[in-house]
Amino acid sequence: MIKSRRCLAADGRGELHIIEEPIPELNDNHVLVQVERSLISPGTEIAYGLMNARKSPNPSAPMRKFGYGNAGVVLEVGKGCTHFEPGDRVACMGGTALHSTHVVVPKNLCIAIPGNIDYSQAAFSHLAATGMHCVRRGGVGLGHHVVIAGMGIIGQIASQLSRISGAH
Repeated sequence: MIKSRRCLAADGRGELHIIEEPIPELNDNHVLVQVERSLISPGTEIAYGLMNARKSPNPSAPMRKFGYGNAGVVLEVGKGCTHFEPGDRVACMGGTALHSTHVVVPKNLCIAIPGNIDYSQAAFSHLAATGMHCVRRGGVGLGHHVVIAGMGIIGQIASQLSRISGAH
């Protein structure tokens, strides 16, 4: 079994490095995924992460791994994970879904990838899920008026989902 992984990380000056580290321990409700594709979010990772470090460098700051959306193949599942099995193709999201060769992700932050979707497309699924979560949590429905501040990809998805929910 693979014991280590390579991750993309930034130092306190905003310079990128590939670091090698042990793969985190697999807990009961987690899955170990070999990453095939990860998604870079320009707003979160570049604008806020790297650019802030470059504007105000802190050479003594620890390396910061980043990424929160990827897709890959399940290698191993925890004892409490009954929805997935080794070999399944999944899309993952959240703070453990790094730009890395391997990730250990809670099972509730993974979704099976349908056969007609490739890994590159699946890596975008967390952005759609975020837009959908906003619309559902906001209770958007027929006849509601909605304002969406920001028309990046998540804002566009939220706008389209609001519209098909009957909102203006």
